[in-house]
Amino acid sequence: DDRSRTVRTGRVEEMYYKGMLDVLPERVIRFRLPDLTIIYCNAAWAGGHNLTPAEVVGRTMDDLPSPATKRVQRPTLRAAGSNGSISTCRVMKVPRSWPSAAMSPTAMWRFFTDPYPHFDYLSPSIENLIGYPATIFLDDFTRLLDILDDEGRELVGRALDGDPTPLRYDLRYRCADGSTVIFETQTTDIPGGMQGVSRDVTELRNLQDSLAALALRDPLTGLANRHLLNELLEAALARTERSGLPLAVAFLDLDSLKVVNDTYGHDAGDVVLCETARRLSSLARSADRAMYDAKRARYAMPSA
Repeated sequence: DDRSRTVRTGRVEEMYYKGMLDVLPERVIRFRLPDLTIIYCNAAWAGGHNLTPAEVVGRTMDDLPSPATKRVQRPTLRAAGSNGSISTCRVMKVPRSWPSAAMSPTAMWRFFTDPYPHFDYLSPSIENLIGYPATIFLDDFTRLLDILDDEGRELVGRALDGDPTPLRYDLRYRCADGSTVIFETQTTDIPGGMQGVSRDVTELRNLQDSLAALALRDPLTGLANRHLLNELLEAALARTERSGLPLAVAFLDLDSLKVVNDTYGHDAGDVVLCETARRLSSLARSADRAMYDAKRARYAMPSA
């Protein structure tokens, strides 16, 4: 009958949205009043107590939170249940800087391949992140491919072909204003498709790239520092042992650099060093620069 069909539909929807909560980086918990028995929590909340969701569900809130957390949650519970009309309460930790769901730096989505590839849900926060409203991608998901970089389009294409995708990966999108945003995306499989959470990690990735570069380059000249020199030298020695070919290492010294510093100041000395580095780099073979770039990539911080 209609009532049974409505109940079944509600349960299916609850399963979908619970699955989306499972992959959220924010902590989500659901418990029963008035005994505070936990009936659901996502992995982020359980992980905060070094537990899994299965180890948390069925216990009470009093068993787990720290005293500071109890002082925050208890008044909330009493206020929510004072009129007797609320049987459950959901608590989500959200930064104060998020004025609304539409302004969230996180976008939730659900995607199905049957009867054709399409988004079944895409949170409105996507407009704040990339400048395009969710409706244009809900109408035609291929519009999202148009603003993905080549690597992202290739990954999505493989996923549509049935190839397994990583549980967590980065995607780069071209925003409406022409800038680029990097989303760290976490996915989980559901019947007929997948769902997930994408969060803006652009500033984090840029910072990681900068730190990786500092680990390998002299900040003044941009040349390889001693750490990278040792790495390159070890690799060259290993190739020499395998091939039997000779290896030459040259050390250069700048005559009278101290005189330049003492006479014209260290800023002038820095100019000399930078110009020397530029000239040396212009003489290096492209194969040698490619080796340097490969070493930089090796030290780049992982996206997950």
